[in-house]
Amino acid sequence: KDPEEQKLAQALLGALKRIPVEPLHITTLGAFYIEQGGRRIDGEELHQRRAGELLALLLSQPHQQINQEKALEALAPNDPRTKQQTIFYHATSTLRRLLEPNLPDKFPSRYLEVANEQLRLVLPPGSQVDLQPVAQIVDRQHLMRFREPHLPRQPRELDRGLRARSGPAVVPGNEHVVGIGLG
Repeated sequence: KDPEEQKLAQALLGALKRIPVEPLHITTLGAFYIEQGGRRIDGEELHQRRAGELLALLLSQPHQQINQEKALEALAPNDPRTKQQTIFYHATSTLRRLLEPNLPDKFPSRYLEVANEQLRLVLPPGSQVDLQPVAQIVDRQHLMRFREPHLPRQPRELDRGLRARSGPAVVPGNEHVVGIGLG
């Protein structure tokens, strides 16, 4: 390859990486969709090739990160390894295309990072996930229950937060339903 072309390509790649990405506003409770800039990615689009299931799985993990092995098992628990890998690849590439439809092929995603057998959803500054405040309430309540075990099993604060939503935190899958864990 021409060294000048490589140098130019690296400079272009660096410039593209510095362009800020749009924050994501992800709704999971009652409905499942993403708002990104002036665009909405709805549940029907997320249903393609298990992209929504992968997104729900990432959102349910600490730091929105999951080991690839765990993701393979979660997305296709009863399938042979090769089929699991294909499903994971399709879900990842579809989610990437939904989040960054104009990103050139082979260009690294700015929303999905893959490194050391880990997949991570990167939430840019200003992003919001409706599930996060509920998860924080649950985490606080678990900590309080650990310190004070006499607290009720259904904390009022959590009940109020969940009643404000119109439905459960689930993403319908092709063959099963992935529920988003809160605690």
